[in-house]
Amino acid sequence: MFAPDHIVRCFVGNLTTRPRTFVLLGLLYPPRDIVENHHEEPFSL
Repeated sequence: MFAPDHIVRCFVGNLTTRPRTFVLLGLLYPPRDIVENHHEEPFSL
């Protein structure tokens, strides 16, 4: 699954009843050149 031409990103979340426990919700496996060429901040306004 890990290859030098891809980057693995994990989406995690937590539960209200257990705020310090995180659950893996999903994986994103985009090509490295797409991620490295995208410089916008993910949460910028």
